[in-house]
Amino acid sequence: MRNEADKAELIQSMQAYYIPAGLFIATLISSAGIFLLYSGYALGFLFLGIGISIMVSAFVIFFRFQNKLRVGGQIARIEDGKVLDRTPAEDPPDRKLESVS
Repeated sequence: MRNEADKAELIQSMQAYYIPAGLFIATLISSAGIFLLYSGYALGFLFLGIGISIMVSAFVIFFRFQNKLRVGGQIARIEDGKVLDRTPAEDPPDRKLESVS
């Protein structure tokens, strides 16, 4: 279970990095494509195609961005250099908040 949670967390971190980086790179590539098309070069269509495909993949990753193990309460946490698994059974019971008068 710990390996699955660690793997899911690593994948989620890589996705979190890819979304803004991919959109930034896609913006640069698309602007280069538009400049090439404006200058009369047909190579601009290739740049635009690559930029749009990177944008679409970043948005697909954004919409699928969810760690199912973390949602289920199974996250890996580190205490004193030791990785511990936390399951929903280890959560403290809900406490009622007392009103202060």
